[in-house]
Amino acid sequence: KANTKYYYKVRAYRTVNKKKVYSAYSDVVSEYPNPAKPGSLSGKSYNGETVRLSWAAVSYANGYKVYRKENDQWTEIGTTEACTYDDANLQFNTKYTYTVKAYRINEEKEYVSTSATPVTVKTALCVPKNVELEQTESCSVTLTFDRQPADGYQIRRKKGSSGTYSTIYKGELPVGVNAAGVVEVTYTDMTVKAGSTYYYSIRAYRTASDGTTYYSSWSGAKSMKVTAFAHKGYTYPHTYALEEGGTMKVTNVTFTVSEKTDDTVSGTMKVYYEKLVLPDTGNGLNFSVNFTDEEGNVQSVSLGLQGSGKVLRNGVISIPFESLARAQYYYSFDGE
Repeated sequence: KANTKYYYKVRAYRTVNKKKVYSAYSDVVSEYPNPAKPGSLSGKSYNGETVRLSWAAVSYANGYKVYRKENDQWTEIGTTEACTYDDANLQFNTKYTYTVKAYRINEEKEYVSTSATPVTVKTALCVPKNVELEQTESCSVTLTFDRQPADGYQIRRKKGSSGTYSTIYKGELPVGVNAAGVVEVTYTDMTVKAGSTYYYSIRAYRTASDGTTYYSSWSGAKSMKVTAFAHKGYTYPHTYALEEGGTMKVTNVTFTVSEKTDDTVSGTMKVYYEKLVLPDTGNGLNFSVNFTDEEGNVQSVSLGLQGSGKVLRNGVISIPFESLARAQYYYSFDGE
């Protein structure tokens, strides 16, 4: 055991007339054994510029020395107490060879194991990690995933589980830092249609100095069903109290987008109700829907309904809207 000190003494003997004759014992010497060498050393390219090494823990080791072969000579590149080590800032598309030794400090003296079986790793791009989908606006899906040192990314999409993948984007993408401090890449797909389910897959690419383009493997498919509008805040059926005493029990709300720009959408909002009680105002109901964005800005869409004091059942109200800000997610109902 590498944490145990062992004591030794030796004596010689000779056989004389079939009997062993012994010398006196030598002086006692003591020493600690070296740790066992690390086993199961493996490595993989974490991205195009980093190799991640891992190995099995060695009993009683205080830490590990990591070596990389350079010009047929082993060079110590770092130490760690963990059983993993990242060698960063490497050349892309290049092979590197590594070994590891365990060490232990006993009585201020360092004891080092023999070398683990070397492993060779070629730097390459890894599969994009932590891919997430979010419908942030009407008829658009935003993809985010962890950044790596790539020249660009290729995104493919298919419609429905039985559809065929096709590339919808290839090139550089903007990066930012999320709430957890992770640098991530963002892409927004604005060509989807409400009511359909889309599957996405991503791979990174990088061009080497000789002009050859290398690709990572494709990420696993992520899917999302696109709703007609990214409304939030209500679960149906829901009963709304209207001004002047009216009420409306809504069973569903849908949005159909007929036209959109980078900033706005136009189309039709349909409100399906189980029961609508019109207030007894004598003038019917001026029905308005207020869309409020996250900054508190309000855009109102109105429609007049005739029939003061009536009770309407199992109907639908169609409200056309034009140039509604794409950032507006929330709505509420009012009756005047």
